[in-house]
Parts: sequence; structure tokens; C-alpha cells
Amino acid sequence: MDLITVNHVTCNQDGICADVCPAGIIELKEGAPIPIDDANELCIRCGHCVAICPTASLTHMDIPLESCTPIKKEFGITHEQTVQFLRSRRSIRQFKDRPVDKAVLKRLIDIARYAPSGHNLQPVEWLVLGHRADLKRLSGIVVDWMRWMLENMTEVALSMHMDRTIVRYENGYDVVLRDAPAVIVANAHKENRVAPAACNIALTYL
Repeated sequence: MDLITVNHVTCNQDGICADVCPAGIIELKEGAPIPIDDANELCIRCGHCVAICPTASLTHMDIPLESCTPIKKEFGITHEQTVQFLRSRRSIRQFKDRPVDKAVLKRLIDIARYAPSGHNLQPVEWLVLGHRADLKRLSGIVVDWMRWMLENMTEVALSMHMDRTIVRYENGYDVVLRDAPAVIVANAHKENRVAPAACNIALTYL
């Protein structure tokens, strides 16, 4: 299959796909979009050419048109709604003492996978912890790290009040996970250069 396939019957030859291509691998010949000779090597698989086509006339070998969910313009939100949505986010530190439905966790991760990543590599993988014993152990690992910090990097640890956090933990308060019923961890291969940014953006989406 060719890298890019164009339906020349429905293509309106507006050149938008060539304009938005960040790698500049699409050119117009007699009005029709055609990939350059080394397009396969230079393409970053971002999918902009597929997404932007107003007539759905272009498909990509790795991003087939049929796999792209249409965006419903009627579901768009106003500037004011967007601002309120972003401003209303708050950190949650009080959780209900009940497990989270697996379907809910799966739906959240399914949404978060749409987060952008460099070269569209989509390197993020997800680890979900929901057993109390695992969560308690995870909190303990973090507190052990705080103890190490207090001993080896005392000034930094004290500036972050780790000494008080350790005392509260030892008195029975889970000050790390706040008794959350589940933890979702975004992770990627450590040698992937886009991994840190990709994981942070994906968690923000989540």
C-alpha cells in the first residue's frame, strides 16, 4: 500500500493537506496532492493530512481514514466554557471508600490515549493498581524515599516538610495516596526520548 492514497474523484484540490504537513512531504502536481519521493522516510505519522481533508479524500498507510473518529462540530464548547472547565480543576484529596468500576478506569484511559506525543509515537502505557495491599506498599515506598531524602538531602527534604509527612504517615495517615481506591500510572520505555513529555501530557488528559 502507498504511504498516502488520494481519491481523485472526491478531492477538491484545495491543497490543505500539503499546507498542514509539518514534514513538507506532500506537494501538488496539477492540483492533486502527491507524496515526494522520500516521503516514507520523512513522514512523522502525525495524521494531520488525513484529519484536515474536508472531503475525506486522503488516507494514510498507518492512519487509515476508517480508523479516525469524526469530530462533531456541534459538540464544540465556547471560549467561556473552556476557561471555566480549565479553571475549575482541583486536586482531589478525599476519596470514597469503594473500588472504582473497571469500566470507568478503562474509559478514562481510552480518552487519555488521544493525548499528543512527539512524532505521534504514542509511547505511553498504563498501569492500574486497585488492590489495597499494592497501594499501601506504594505509599510505603514513597515514604522510604522521603526518609532517604531527609538523611541525605536534608535541606531539600525540610523545605518540602518531608519530616512532618513521615510523622503523619507513621501515625496512620496515608499522606501519599490519601487512601485513594485506585492509582493509574503512565509509563513508557526509558530510552524513548519523548517519554517524559508524553506521559505528562497523557496524565493531564486523564
